Amino acid sequence: MLRASHANVSKLKYVAQTLAKVGDEALVLAGADGLVFKVLSPDKLILAVFRMPLASFEEYHLDEEYKFTVRTDRVSTAMKRGTRNDILEIEYDPETNILRLIFRDKKTGVPRVFEIQTMPGLSDIPEPKVNLTTKILMGADDFKHILSDAKAIGANVITLEAELDALKAYASEEPFEYRGVFKRDSPLIDIESPGGDKASYLLAALQAAAKPASAAEQLVLEFSDNMPMKLVYRFPGGEDLYLWIAPAIG
Repeated sequence: MLRASHANVSKLKYVAQTLAKVGDEALVLAGADGLVFKVLSPDKLILAVFRMPLASFEEYHLDEEYKFTVRTDRVSTAMKRGTRNDILEIEYDPETNILRLIFRDKKTGVPRVFEIQTMPGLSDIPEPKVNLTTKILMGADDFKHILSDAKAIGANVITLEAELDALKAYASEEPFEYRGVFKRDSPLIDIESPGGDKASYLLAALQAAAKPASAAEQLVLEFSDNMPMKLVYRFPGGEDLYLWIAPAIG
């Protein structure tokens, strides 16, 4: 049996929505160090990894390690029903293969219970082992604005190019073209790059990965020349969300 409780329901809503956008099923790993959710998109262009360490829970107990699969849309639908006045209680019963998401009102203690049938755990999904040479710390809203600008002209692909102290972004869709230059301190918080890294990504994939920006103030963006992008959101409770996005081909 797994039992855990988490106080910040609002933040987890955005994460649940992101996982549902990435893929239909999440592999859940419950261990002594906390919970890990992994979702691979059907086209294998995006891998999302959400880690909830012990420190992020108010209570965490399990009898043994568990691995199971759950539908992301059902988790997202249930999470939408939580409010900032709730504490989220997570229960997993290995005998019935039922995952329970319980929203308990902080004042009244009244619970609302959503039960979700789980499936056997899939094989573990490894993260890419690549050396990414450009690393950028930026405001989450600034990242969303870049994507919104590219979307506004109807582009399908956005290209990022790193200089020593700046990030260039551009996209085109006849008869429009979008270009942006973002420098250290204006508005980038920091950038580390050898210069010359350039890669293109499907805008739809990046937009699916941008949903957690509503719950995180900053993100770390890493990429290299024609390599996958790694987006990292770190939340105040200690949770991390890693998103790997494959580069666009052609």
